[in-house]
Amino acid sequence: MDRSVHVKPEIVCGLMSQVNIERFWPQMVHELNRVPHIWNKWWTLEALRGQALGGGIQMWGVSHGRSIQMVVCSVLVDFPAGRALQVFLAFGNSMDESLPTVVATLENFALSMDCKRVEVVGREGWEKVLARHGLKYEHSTLSIDLSKRSVH
Repeated sequence: MDRSVHVKPEIVCGLMSQVNIERFWPQMVHELNRVPHIWNKWWTLEALRGQALGGGIQMWGVSHGRSIQMVVCSVLVDFPAGRALQVFLAFGNSMDESLPTVVATLENFALSMDCKRVEVVGREGWEKVLARHGLKYEHSTLSIDLSKRSVH
């Protein structure tokens, strides 16, 4: 892992290298397959892996000792008014314990990439958890599944 922040000495969050993405990919697939409802409307396993290896998205490994407990995925988004680091997926274990380190790491990375903000796109419930770490609710996203619809 490259850029690392330690809020709790035993918890490390760092940007995963291509070597580590490949090394831990089988474990990540296992964890992702346990919670497909949080990612498979937008992503495929192949796309996550390909985008991470190609640099289109960032994968952050959160380790407690020598093992990765959690993975967080983010993407840099350039808007007309400025750049944002958008966090769109997190999976694994020890999330509550890891969040202070994860938030600090992502804030530092976002600042180093000239981002004006960090955004978390997630399911209902994250608002309460992340409010303790300084994140505020801004808007809702509503959607409709078009896979069973056709043009009239």
